[in-house]
Amino acid sequence: MGTNHYRLSNFFWKAGLILLAAITLLFGLKTTPIHFHDAINTDIFDDYGSFVGGLVGAFFSLAGIFLILHTINEQKKEISDRALNEQRQKIESRFFELLKIQREICNEIRLGEKIGKYAIQEMLREIRICQDMVSEQSEKLENPYSEERMLNFTYLAFYYGTVTYERSKKLETFRLSVEDYDQNFVEEIIKFSTENREQYKEQHKFNYNVFGGHQIRLNQYFRHLFHTVTYIDNQPSIVLSYAEKCEYIETLRAQLSPHEQVLLFHNSMSELGKEWEKMHTDNPNKGLITKYNLIKNIFSFHPRYTENYPCAEFDNRPVPECRKALLKIYR
Repeated sequence: MGTNHYRLSNFFWKAGLILLAAITLLFGLKTTPIHFHDAINTDIFDDYGSFVGGLVGAFFSLAGIFLILHTINEQKKEISDRALNEQRQKIESRFFELLKIQREICNEIRLGEKIGKYAIQEMLREIRICQDMVSEQSEKLENPYSEERMLNFTYLAFYYGTVTYERSKKLETFRLSVEDYDQNFVEEIIKFSTENREQYKEQHKFNYNVFGGHQIRLNQYFRHLFHTVTYIDNQPSIVLSYAEKCEYIETLRAQLSPHEQVLLFHNSMSELGKEWEKMHTDNPNKGLITKYNLIKNIFSFHPRYTENYPCAEFDNRPVPECRKALLKIYR
C-alpha cells in the first residue's frame, strides 16, 4: 500500500508544479508585455496571485480527496486480501484433514486376510471375473448389451453381490438395482455365480466368499472420496483458480493407487457413481473424472477403459484435442 500511495502522491505534486509553471508562462506571455524599464503593476500581480492561489488550492484539495479515497481503497484491498488468505488457509487445513480421513477409511477396508490397498487389489480380481461372467451371459441374448451397460451391471453385481446368505437381503437389493435389465439374464447371472462361487474361490485362490458383495466395505470409501473432490471443486473461483484446484486434486490422486483408480472408474460407470460425471453431460464443469483426470494412471492396466472418457488425460498418451477446448471453460 505504501508504494502505491507514494506514487500517487508524487504524481499529484508533479502535476501541480507543471500546472503552476504553465499558468506562470501564460501570465508572462499573455497578460501584459514585459518591459524591465516600466514600473511593476501591483494590481495585475494581485489578481494573478488570487487566481493562482484559488486554482492551485482547488487542485491540491482535489488531489487530497483522491489520496484519501485511494488510501481507503488500498486499506479495503489489504483487508480483503488478508481475509482471502485466511480462507485459503482454512481450505488447505480442511482438505488435508479430509485426505487423512480418506486414507484411514482405505486402510480399514478388510477382505479376508487383505487390508487397505491390498484388499482393493483383490476386489479388482473379482470384478474381472464378474465382467467375464456378465459378458458371456450377455452374448447369449438376442441383443447383447453395450459395453457401457455391461460395465454398469458388472459393478452393481460386484457391489451388491449375486449370491445371498441366510437372513441376508442383499440379493433382493441387487435385483432392484438391475430391474431395467432382462430378468432372465439377471437370473442366469445369479444362478451361475451361486453354482460356481466355490469353484472360482478355489481356482483363483480367493480367501473370502466371492460374489457376496462389497457394499459395506465401499460405501463410505466412495462417499467420502466424492465429498473430498467436490469440497475443492465447489470453492469459488475468486478463492481458488482452476489451476489451484488441480493442485489439490493432484495431491489427492497421488494418494490413490492405480488399482483404486480402476475401481473408481468402475464406480463412475455405474448408476451408483453417475454423479462423478455421467449425469452431467450438459455441464463439463461438473464432470469431475475428466476435469481433474482422476483416473489418469489406468491406461497401462486397461487401455480400453480410457475410451469411456475421451477428453481426459492419461499417462503416456497425448493430450486429446477436446481437452484443450475444455481447459478454456473450466473454472
